[in-house]
Amino acid sequence: MTWLDKQWQQRALEAMLQTFDAAPHLKRQMVEFLLDEGFWDRGRLSWDAAIARFNACLNPNKAEFFKISEAWALMKRFQLHELALSMIEDLGYERPRLRPTDERRQALMQQMVSAIEHSNQVVASAQAELARLRGEHSGDPVRLHPTIAEGKHPAFSLADEAAQTGPGTF
Repeated sequence: MTWLDKQWQQRALEAMLQTFDAAPHLKRQMVEFLLDEGFWDRGRLSWDAAIARFNACLNPNKAEFFKISEAWALMKRFQLHELALSMIEDLGYERPRLRPTDERRQALMQQMVSAIEHSNQVVASAQAELARLRGEHSGDPVRLHPTIAEGKHPAFSLADEAAQTGPGTF
């Protein structure tokens, strides 16, 4: 038994063609996108050569293929998802639902809030460490916590529990 039989190859080709074999005006936009975004080198590829390369990527008899990043970017930019959906179904998953724009916007906003909060924590920690370093080099004595100055070790617990556990407890 072979994994990649002729039926599988035909389904893959049909999904790719549904995604990328667009009307001529849209195909031109796709080629321009690949050139503009730096996927393809405009300095080494003339316009006619770029069109020929695009068409060769759609021809199963040619040895030219879209890179995964090119295919992904084209699907995202032009909202043509049939290849991705076919891959998902072929892998045994149910066809996903497209999340509404507002839901996606909310998720992105939450992601940004979380990133900002994390960033603020990192900055505060670095600022505190810098302040401690300035104190070390300024000639100011390092101020010890009163329990350390008295020869006791601090406990990382409530004051009542610290008093009960005794010195040397963390």
